[in-house]
Amino acid sequence: MDEFEEVPGFMEFLLEHGLIEIYGVDPITEDITYTMTDKCREVMPELFEEHMKHINQIAFDLWEKGYIEMNFDEEGTPLVMLKPLNYEKDIFPLINYDEVNFLQNMLTRRNR
Repeated sequence: MDEFEEVPGFMEFLLEHGLIEIYGVDPITEDITYTMTDKCREVMPELFEEHMKHINQIAFDLWEKGYIEMNFDEEGTPLVMLKPLNYEKDIFPLINYDEVNFLQNMLTRRNR
């Protein structure tokens, strides 16, 4: 969604209309982070699909590097799982910001 953050008022529009929700705070940049809602999938399917392509590419890249495990269900939907690694100490210094953010979100969800 970074490219859309440059459009004045776009993020506020998405938030106001329930297309995204506040997820948390990025521990590196201290920016607010968002997650897309099911309503976004219905109302703006192209935006949702582009976002999902981006997320899936990040997951695939991490899987290729051996940092996560992925299994696929009958429909081909990936089930992404963390490995028993010390991500913050051993992995984060080796990967890019989007990959760190992806893994941090997974770690946060696991710890909720």
